[in-house]
Amino acid sequence: MAHSIEILMDPDTEAAVRAEWTVLDDLVGRPSRPAAHRPHCTLVAGSAITPRLDRLTGRIATTMLPIPLRLGPPVILGGGRRVTLTRSVLPSRALIALHHAVHDAYVDGVTDASPHCAPDRWTPHVTLLRRLSPTEIRRLSPTGVPAALERLGAPPDESSANRDGRAMALRRWDGDAKTDIVFHARDTVTGVSHDTVTGVSRDTVTMDGKDLR
Repeated sequence: MAHSIEILMDPDTEAAVRAEWTVLDDLVGRPSRPAAHRPHCTLVAGSAITPRLDRLTGRIATTMLPIPLRLGPPVILGGGRRVTLTRSVLPSRALIALHHAVHDAYVDGVTDASPHCAPDRWTPHVTLLRRLSPTEIRRLSPTGVPAALERLGAPPDESSANRDGRAMALRRWDGDAKTDIVFHARDTVTGVSHDTVTGVSRDTVTMDGKDLR
């Protein structure tokens, strides 16, 4: 299963993405993610990630977050018989600096690192629908994905297609154990318990990364 370091967004932006999930799931007639899936933007990913870098990840979060995060127009990633519909995340200096910091921190801490997360190949995005078939793409709209976005209330050729939010936290996701640790920005809460996919609180992280459990 995948392990990853991800950006989590502010509550309003996360809620907006979840609303788009609901609309698109209805259009294609199926959910394309686990019920506990959370909107995010992946920074690094692999088959395993060492937890020994948690303290450093906490330090990156408290020194570099929050930053503006602008969701842009839809982008289809992948090829062949199945593709993924995403919301692009528009690059900014702050976002690129954050990605470089996390990538450099984990350069030796990720097993089977995804080449798509390398700085020269990274396409920042938030996933909307996975494993779309050509039939499902046509079901979204006779004219394709841009019109599907229009049905979400965001005209694809206007600035209102963008959504301005904030990157508020980093998360280390363990896809095998189905657990996560969330590292918050300095100007949010000082200590938070985070529910896992099973609904059990497992991990607490302080704002400055000094009390990781």
